[in-house]
Amino acid sequence: MQPYKSIIKGLLAQKTRSALTASATICATCMITCLIAFYHMATATVQEEINTIRNNTKVIMEFQSHYKGSQSISQSQFLKVILPNFKQYQISSAKRGYTSIHLDKEKRKSEYFEHIICDWRLAKTYNLKTKSGRFFHELEFPDNNFAVIGHSVAEKIKAHTTNITDIFINGKKYNILGILEEQDNQYFFGKDNINHSILTHFNHNMENNISIDEVTIQIKPNENEQITKKIEKIMQNKLPKVSHQIIDMSKTAQTLEEHIKKIKFILIAIGSMSTIIAIVNIINGMHAIINERQEEIGIRLSIGATPLQIKLLLLSETLVLSLVSSIIGIGIGEYLNFGLIRYLEWDYQWRYEPGLISVVTINLINIAACYLPLRKINTINPIKVMHGV
Repeated sequence: MQPYKSIIKGLLAQKTRSALTASATICATCMITCLIAFYHMATATVQEEINTIRNNTKVIMEFQSHYKGSQSISQSQFLKVILPNFKQYQISSAKRGYTSIHLDKEKRKSEYFEHIICDWRLAKTYNLKTKSGRFFHELEFPDNNFAVIGHSVAEKIKAHTTNITDIFINGKKYNILGILEEQDNQYFFGKDNINHSILTHFNHNMENNISIDEVTIQIKPNENEQITKKIEKIMQNKLPKVSHQIIDMSKTAQTLEEHIKKIKFILIAIGSMSTIIAIVNIINGMHAIINERQEEIGIRLSIGATPLQIKLLLLSETLVLSLVSSIIGIGIGEYLNFGLIRYLEWDYQWRYEPGLISVVTINLINIAACYLPLRKINTINPIKVMHGV
């Protein structure tokens, strides 16, 4: 028990220095743990999104009829000009907009939702399924007003009525044909917005007149350049006055990969700065402790203690302080990581690696930081110290 008592006495004898060293260790361990854990979660989440994009690659063409001199494209033009060139792909057209939609039959409660006018092809292009009811059919009777609502819309309707049968859009009654399955909302470019959307069907009476603002083509990986060139050629030859923008989702995947590299660089830089600050603090603290305890060290040397024994005692004090502080830092760091993950609405998963890496790293750093200050013990002359006492 005597060595442990000596370690505790040594730490208590230097309360201020011990507190400063412990604070630096806690901060460094907390920062390293949080950064490693967050980096792992961020890269895993983004990589999952990248894989989703690559396995379900889409080319999206947005029409910008609001530009000066630009013409709009109608649904009938889509059917005649664009669709025949991509029959082997899943392709759909849609008109998107936000509108106030009544949630109850009395029309007392309304909210703004994304209103998507589309056809049955949209379900296949985006791999949408209904958890109840059904989606639009290719041969749906043209004059029926049908709507398929997203999961979040259904939940809000349930809060105002017990029977989900119809919905009012711009004063017009739509029968609810189905409710979409809840889409995963963790992805940056996923299908989570569909949860807050209401989809209505193109009917034959309005096809020739209604303008569309989006065409989506689901393609295979590595087909993006071929499809993009084909689209540009069709638009240039057939619809030259229609302003449009092509969004290539495969390029989005490349952008995300570049973001991962930038995130890694930033986190390594922050972690390195925190570690350097901790090392400087520990070295300064150990120098101060040896200077303030020269009399004690001299007395120990004069009564037969060897420099190695004194070094081991001081090193033991540092290791005990470092181990306790690093464990506290791991807990704080993991808690901060948990808060970050929940704030970003990702799925939190605890992993032991960040804490283990942090505690091993910070304790090795503490040992290494003690090397130079402990060498000073070799220069202490016990006779001069005793003479001073």
